[in-house]
Amino acid sequence: MPLSTPSVPVIVDGHKLSPEQCKIYYWVMKKMDNRHTTPIYTLVHGAAGSGQSLLLKAIRSGLQEKLGLDSCISTAPTAIASQLIDSRTIHSTFVLKWGKHRQGENIDVEDFLDEISDHKMNILSQMRNSEVVLIDVINYVKLNYRLTDETQREVSIAMRHGNNQDGLYDYLKKICIICWDLDQTKEKIVEEYQLLTQVTGSENIAVLAPSNDIVDDINLSLVSSEFGARRFPPIHLAGLEHCKNWNSAQQDVCVASGSPVVCTVNYDERIKNGAMGHVVDSYDNGIIVTFSTGTIDIDRLPFKEGNRTFMQFPLRLGYAHTIERAQGATFDGIILVRNKTWDREETRLWENHQDGVGEIYTAMSRARDLQNCRITPMRYLGLDISSQVEKEITRMRRDCWELMD
Repeated sequence: MPLSTPSVPVIVDGHKLSPEQCKIYYWVMKKMDNRHTTPIYTLVHGAAGSGQSLLLKAIRSGLQEKLGLDSCISTAPTAIASQLIDSRTIHSTFVLKWGKHRQGENIDVEDFLDEISDHKMNILSQMRNSEVVLIDVINYVKLNYRLTDETQREVSIAMRHGNNQDGLYDYLKKICIICWDLDQTKEKIVEEYQLLTQVTGSENIAVLAPSNDIVDDINLSLVSSEFGARRFPPIHLAGLEHCKNWNSAQQDVCVASGSPVVCTVNYDERIKNGAMGHVVDSYDNGIIVTFSTGTIDIDRLPFKEGNRTFMQFPLRLGYAHTIERAQGATFDGIILVRNKTWDREETRLWENHQDGVGEIYTAMSRARDLQNCRITPMRYLGLDISSQVEKEITRMRRDCWELMD
């Protein structure tokens, strides 16, 4: 039977949950009152900005209050998303290695146990007391024009569901075009980024792209255009201990005063992996960065890449991000670069290009205002959605009748 709306409000981070969110919250709490409950799998979905992450934080707090601090594991797939809910990434939480595991390849358990630190082993041991795993996939986007402006709300819904593609394309072409597709260059994208920061008066602008190569090129071009940009090469030292894995193509770190950066490790209790900030100043042995939690000096840490160990600052530039890594972030405006290389032939043959399913909506949903979004190239926008996802959501709506009105 459908759940009635509870009369007791739920407050989290100063925000009151909506009646529908309260309904889900109390449904979960009721299920966990019964220790004989068989495993349940619940999907809470909706448009970006509709409050799934706020609900997740409320559920986590309620479960920890009811069952203990170790009862609930919350995590997210990307660093930016995880730090916004005071959690860790899925890889960090479950001590997973980056990269694909080849079929038929054996995993050496002894090697794994030798590599894992005592601290992480203790965390894994504590998971034995956990009863709930919460995974936040796309984080809460602060209230914005996409939710309050009727036209933008309709456009967001159309992108999410793949509806009215001709009208959607016409709308996006009208407000998001940068240049003719064949005229696209890295320099034009850099110019558009600088123009968008001036027009909006905001430093919270980002370039999003599907490939690391495009992201690295844009980041390097933008930081090089800043006055006083500095390059910090790694300091190679043998025999360093407690090294973290280096996951960037370049070992050099480049920054300038004012440049956006992202922390790449859990630096301390305040600065987690994925925390975004801006550089205040830099000197030979430190980079001063302002995060939302305060301004601190970032020191070099020990890293390893292959068989080499070195000291380097745990920062990457944040002018540009891959679409995947940007999940959880909110920007005042974005520039979506759809090509994966700068090869002119790729743009010329753009009709054969395939956007990832839902990729354009995923990227555009990171912006507060669609008027401050740009797309290049504009031709053949991949606005389709996964039929498998639609079928699965339909099935869950049909089968999970307890929550239906």
